[in-house]
Amino acid sequence: MELIDLTVYGISKNDKPIRMKELLILRKPLCDFAGDFGEYGVDGEAPADYCTEFMLIKKDWNVVMLKIFFGEMDNVLHDVETYFNNQYQYSWLEDDFVKDLIRDVDKSEVESPECIMSPVLRQIPPTRLSGGTKAVILMKYIQDRVINASNCGDNCSKWILKLGKQRDLTINLHHIMEFEDEDFEIEILNNHMIVHNMAELVNVAVEYI
Repeated sequence: MELIDLTVYGISKNDKPIRMKELLILRKPLCDFAGDFGEYGVDGEAPADYCTEFMLIKKDWNVVMLKIFFGEMDNVLHDVETYFNNQYQYSWLEDDFVKDLIRDVDKSEVESPECIMSPVLRQIPPTRLSGGTKAVILMKYIQDRVINASNCGDNCSKWILKLGKQRDLTINLHHIMEFEDEDFEIEILNNHMIVHNMAELVNVAVEYI
């Protein structure tokens, strides 16, 4: 028997198959399978060809990707400004990811951990960075809290996606953020659906915000 990866599909309201999550499966005829895939976190029944060819053997396999919960949730850090201004570490400003983020979003250069050169404000401390930049930096370094990404503008979205490709990242949103990439993989935690573009994301998000 061979272990492979398979995309499992759920059925949307308009009967269109929508990818839900990747699961570890065992290649094996499914002669006596009964019932739907509900216990595996998939809504509705999978298409018939998947039902007859495969048996799911694990439901908790996590794929590293960006995860979004829309609306109120527990353990969320909302006051990004106050937290960052009192908790940031100089070492954070020495990270290449952070330097590139600041260069792109704030159009500023990190000259040292204590000094950032802004084209408008000239020399500023890290506490004068934009709220969106602070939020993304906290997403990278504060991993025991969920950051309210509604502190960010759409210009932060590609950096959030990059973080989501590096590690399992959950953010909270109270609005629909515009993600620049045409294709991406984001899990919506409200219903555990995986979306791949803005059209799919908007279609799901409007039900929760």
